[in-house]
Amino acid sequence: MMKNSLYKYIKDFILKRGEELEWNHPTEGDLLIEAKIIKRSKRTYRVLGLLTLSIQTPKTMEMLIDHKLESLAFTTRKKVNLDDRDPLTFRWLEEGWIIKEVRFEKDEKTVRTSHYRMGFHLYHYEQLKIQQRVAQTNILRHHPIDVWRFYNQRACMKIALKHCSPLIGSRSLGRACCCFDIPNGLFPNNRNPHFPKN
Repeated sequence: MMKNSLYKYIKDFILKRGEELEWNHPTEGDLLIEAKIIKRSKRTYRVLGLLTLSIQTPKTMEMLIDHKLESLAFTTRKKVNLDDRDPLTFRWLEEGWIIKEVRFEKDEKTVRTSHYRMGFHLYHYEQLKIQQRVAQTNILRHHPIDVWRFYNQRACMKIALKHCSPLIGSRSLGRACCCFDIPNGLFPNNRNPHFPKN
């Protein structure tokens, strides 16, 4: 059985206007199905191509993408030529990262084009990445000081050490090194222009 979310993805990004999918129900244990791309009217029924795809449901906790696949920079519209005999291609296909699309000539038999498209698993993965970026942007927008402090600890430490090192053995060492905890300690009169007044 093809999930509604998978069918919607194919309809939105792979099928053309007026096209439909037709497939046989897979048997238990089947991971791949072959679906016909058809176009029908009251008088005609045409097979325009075939899609080979996985019916596995993407699992968020198993989103470990192959770096080689990621380097191909798939998008929902991009068509990529891959070696059908490569075991890696078959693994990506079986896991739902890619979909194989074959288009026929008017005789409905001769192959006109054959290529691979972004699979629903890869699409789902990319959507999660977008959501994460949005979440990070919201954190930066609402908590800019906390985020700045977190991501710049190493830089602050280096600056602090630079200021403290000439004072080793001096009574001023303790006060100068307060910058490890308070960034304002690096600036004259305890004022850092990049941080708000406490």
